[in-house]
Amino acid sequence: VERLSDLGVSSNRVILLGRTSQYEHLNTYNQVDISLDTLPFGGGITTFESLCMGSPVVTLTDDSKVVYRNSRHILSPLGLDEWIAKTKDEYVEIVCNWVRNLGELAELRQELRDRVLVQTAKFVPQVEIAYREMWSRWCREEEPSPIYMK
Repeated sequence: VERLSDLGVSSNRVILLGRTSQYEHLNTYNQVDISLDTLPFGGGITTFESLCMGSPVVTLTDDSKVVYRNSRHILSPLGLDEWIAKTKDEYVEIVCNWVRNLGELAELRQELRDRVLVQTAKFVPQVEIAYREMWSRWCREEEPSPIYMK
């Protein structure tokens, strides 16, 4: 809290929570305007939870491949490429731009859950097809080969 205060963030804008129930955890997203993906963690479940709860996530890519960034691969199919920063400065710029456009942010927050559900509905049949193909190959005793989804 001191470090954030030194950076100009008022302590009354910071909430630190301890252990919570799943309901309380998810309900906390209702207090969040924008979720900040953090390095070096991969941003998988928390990114997905945040989006499902209507809180967009800004992430920073790591093209060095030192750290695998899940968030980029969750945001992009949802049409949220503008939330993916390539540099630390761009990361801050994305957050600042959205904070200055609260009306647009509110609209995006309203549609996020539907976006996630629509994309998931498109993805699931592709996974099912891949499973069937793998099973068929196994039954035919074929050598395993990669299956690529479109």
